[in-house]
Amino acid sequence: MPINALIGNSPAMQRLRTQIERAAKCNASVLICGPTGSGKELVAQALHQHSARRQQPFVAINCGAIPNDLLESELFGFQRGSFTGADQQRQGLLMSAHGGTVLLDEVAELPLAMQVKLLRVLQEGRLRPLGSHQERQLNVRWLAATHRDLPARMAAQQFRHDLYYRLAVLEIHVPGLDERRQDIAALAAHLHQRAASTAGVHPVPLLSEAALNALQAHHYPGHVRQLDNHIQRGMAMAENGVIRPQDLGIGGADWPVAEVREATEIDSSGLSRNGNLDQELADLERRRLLAALTTHPNNQKAAAQALGLSPRALRYRLAKYGLNGGV
Repeated sequence: MPINALIGNSPAMQRLRTQIERAAKCNASVLICGPTGSGKELVAQALHQHSARRQQPFVAINCGAIPNDLLESELFGFQRGSFTGADQQRQGLLMSAHGGTVLLDEVAELPLAMQVKLLRVLQEGRLRPLGSHQERQLNVRWLAATHRDLPARMAAQQFRHDLYYRLAVLEIHVPGLDERRQDIAALAAHLHQRAASTAGVHPVPLLSEAALNALQAHHYPGHVRQLDNHIQRGMAMAENGVIRPQDLGIGGADWPVAEVREATEIDSSGLSRNGNLDQELADLERRRLLAALTTHPNNQKAAAQALGLSPRALRYRLAKYGLNGGV
């Protein structure tokens, strides 16, 4: 994947591309951090494609998707007869990447016992398949990705310090969509074009200006993956060849509960994480107003109904936040 395939020209994305270019030139392990749905695997693919190993395999392993009792055999492989059901020899995922790049996605989900075994492979560059008496040389470039706070997991003794320092020689932070909101329009256009090529719908529904405005005003706890979800929903729900704001499944009565939870960010003590409850509630109310106005342009009555307000109460709130009721 070319670095310029990472959509967006915000300062956060420019920094990300610079980091990828620099990290791709060496063979050091890289820990890729960022929220779920932000595109960490795309960054890993870009690191591989711009490295000297680009002609060799790139193997992504989702550490949270493999059952714990199968992890060792899946990663290291096994000899025939090494356990019940092992009727043939199998090469593990790690050896299938020999000469290339391994991405340990969701690396924080690895159980501690497997962390110990993996650490030895990183340190010595050798592994032993289950049931084998011989070790095999493994030459890979290690990448790891997580949305978890690994220092916090280390403090809770859920992740090994020595494995962390082996994997995090270099660290790359992938920005969430709220850190690069100016990229939303370009991302929406790219995702719409990609969805159009696979939707099998003719003619392809156009993304209206009102729908694009709704997307730009929206909040994305699910980041780029959530934006893609809204675009695909809009493609499926569009009428008369045009995607409208209401087709996207955002705003008004469709406001997701997850966004309210994300906006308020209440911790286990019942206190707001940033400590300013009035500001949080005001921000949430303003976003709800904007979403309703975008979904029901030039129709304050419908916007008020979607919010469960009287038209008079809506006008009061619009004046309070200096919003244009005709948006």
